[in-house]
Amino acid sequence: MARITRENPRAGPDKLSELFEKKFNKVIDSPEFDKAFDKAFADVLDRPDVNGAIELYERAAASNPELNRAIDDIVKARLNDPAWNQRIIALNGGKRPNRQLATQLLLDKAFSDDRLAKFYIEVVSLPVIRKRTAAACGRLLKAPAFQRHINHALRKLVGDAGFQQGAVAAMAGLLDASDDAEALQTPIRALLERPIVAKELAALLKAVNKDPVLAPIGNETITGIVSDPGFTATLTKLIDNW
Repeated sequence: MARITRENPRAGPDKLSELFEKKFNKVIDSPEFDKAFDKAFADVLDRPDVNGAIELYERAAASNPELNRAIDDIVKARLNDPAWNQRIIALNGGKRPNRQLATQLLLDKAFSDDRLAKFYIEVVSLPVIRKRTAAACGRLLKAPAFQRHINHALRKLVGDAGFQQGAVAAMAGLLDASDDAEALQTPIRALLERPIVAKELAALLKAVNKDPVLAPIGNETITGIVSDPGFTATLTKLIDNW
C-alpha cells in the first residue's frame, strides 16, 4: 500500500483502495498464482497430520462394498481358468494354495505399491472420475453440514493471531513479487506453513470424513465410478496383467 501511495501521491483514500484492489486481483487471478498456490498447497498435503487425515478417505474407499464386490467378481471369474490358476500356483512355489492363500498371493502381486501407483494414474485420467468427482464436489459445497465444517475451520484460521500476521505479510509479498510462479510461491508457502493451517485442514478432513450426513455422497460417488465400464476395464487389467 505504501508503494501504491508513493506512486500515486495525488490519489485519495478511495482511489488508493481501488488501485490496491486492482493490483492484488491481477496477481491472484493470474495462472502464475494458481501454479504457485498449487505447489505450496501440495506441500501442506504432505504434512504428517494432513496426510494421516487423507488416509482415512483412502481406507474408506478401499473398504467400499461395491469396490470389493467388483474385485471379487473379477477374481471369481478366473478361478476356473487353468492358465490363471497356474500363475497362482507358480507364485506359491509350485503348490496349489487354498483360496485364502491364493487371494493373499494375488493381492501381494497384483496390488503391489508400484502397480497401484500406475493404476491410480490411469484411473485419474478416466472421464468418469472427473464427472463423478465434480458432481460430488458440487453436492458437498451445497450441503449445509459441509458448510458448517468449512465455516468452523475458517473461523479458527482467521481468529489465530499468527495466521492474521502471516496473511498480511503474504499479501504484501504477493504484491512485491515478480510475476512468476517461483517468486509468488515464497509468500504463499510462508502463510501455508503456519502450524494452524495444517492443524485445521486435518481437523476439517477428519470432521467431514466421520459426518454421517455427508457419507452418502462419498459412497454414491464410488458406486458410480465402480459401475463404469472404463473403470472396470482398468481394474481388470490391474488384476490380470501381473
